[in-house]
Amino acid sequence: MKRATLNQSTTPKPVPGGGKPRPPAKTKPALPKYKALYDYTASDVDELSFKEGDIIEVLSQRMYFYVPFLVIC
Repeated sequence: MKRATLNQSTTPKPVPGGGKPRPPAKTKPALPKYKALYDYTASDVDELSFKEGDIIEVLSQRMYFYVPFLVIC
C-alpha cells in the first residue's frame, strides 16, 4: 500500500486573515488646542498663566472642567 505524502512546496499556504483587508484602526478623537489671544497671569494656585500666542493643549476633558498643558513655541 502506498502512503500519500504532503509536498509542502506545492501546497499553497492560506492567506492570513482569509485574504480580507483589516478594518481601519479606531483612533481616539483629538482633544482641542487653543491659541492664547492675550497674556494672562494666574491669580490663584488653580489657574494657569500664559502669554499671547502660547498654544494650550487640553489633556483631559470633563464637563465644565479642562486640564490644560501649555506648549510654548
